[in-house]
Amino acid sequence: MFLIILIKNGFRFILRCGSSCIKPEGVSLARTERKTVRITNSDKLNLERFGCTFRDETFCIDWKGKHPPQAANAQIYASLGRVKTTSGPIVLLAFEIAAMRPLPNYCYFPFDLKKEVHRRYLSRLTGDGEIKFRFLADKVICARSHRFTPYLLLRAAEVLAEAIHQLESMEAQTYDFESALRLVERHVRIPDFLNRRLLEDTVTEISEKIAAAVESVPSENRELANVVINQVADAFKPYYQSNRNAVLEFIRDAPKGVTYISDLHRIFADDPAGLTKFLRDGLAASFPRKELEALRDVVTVVLSVASLFREGDVVLPTNLDSQGLVS
Repeated sequence: MFLIILIKNGFRFILRCGSSCIKPEGVSLARTERKTVRITNSDKLNLERFGCTFRDETFCIDWKGKHPPQAANAQIYASLGRVKTTSGPIVLLAFEIAAMRPLPNYCYFPFDLKKEVHRRYLSRLTGDGEIKFRFLADKVICARSHRFTPYLLLRAAEVLAEAIHQLESMEAQTYDFESALRLVERHVRIPDFLNRRLLEDTVTEISEKIAAAVESVPSENRELANVVINQVADAFKPYYQSNRNAVLEFIRDAPKGVTYISDLHRIFADDPAGLTKFLRDGLAASFPRKELEALRDVVTVVLSVASLFREGDVVLPTNLDSQGLVS
């Protein structure tokens, strides 16, 4: 909670004091070439279906009708993702390309793990993290080189290893790339692979504003804040070190769960009976009787504990300020 408060205060520092120039994430180099690329029918289909096409270990982006300098200066954020389907795993490289930060373009390319050229590229990508682009403008090609940050490179290697492990655990004849891809296209949204709130330059700006503001803070306040941070770190660090992947997976999945709840509220806002039926039938169809009985027992305990707060003498703080802080 205090981390959220700190970040919100940092955003207020930026909005109050102004922000500096926006820098691209990762490492990107660009050059402009006055030549054309022959686009095959397969490339055209890929551009229509995925928003980009992949050839010669380079991703070609349709930039017709846009200014070439925008391609040279656009922010690029890339992430390697994995989707598990009943037909096998899909590994995809998703891109967010923003000539203007509020309105980015999204595209992606799915890799068939049975194709040697795709496996070879993914192996190289997870080694050096370099991604090459060609933005195809009307009469100009803007060539760019982008590189994963060290963390995203590590994460990409983990994603690829997980996908290969899943593929190898399947029977060879059950892997169907096209069927898996159709499931992805029906149920997956590419921005989910690229969703983030804090950008590197935003954190830098927050840090600069906080550093300036903390100069006027009494030393005993800073010492107390240091004690709080160290206590949290000492309590959490051992668990994180032992359960890093589980912790990060929970953090990544938690926002999805909250969004699902919000979506169900929106969809069934005028139909509570429909929501009850949806949840009831979903549980019945998803779990065997033994697991349903275990779930019932857990719900009984949770509701019993909750009743203590409703019926007991526990007093919850109600005088909150506009930021949700107890005054």
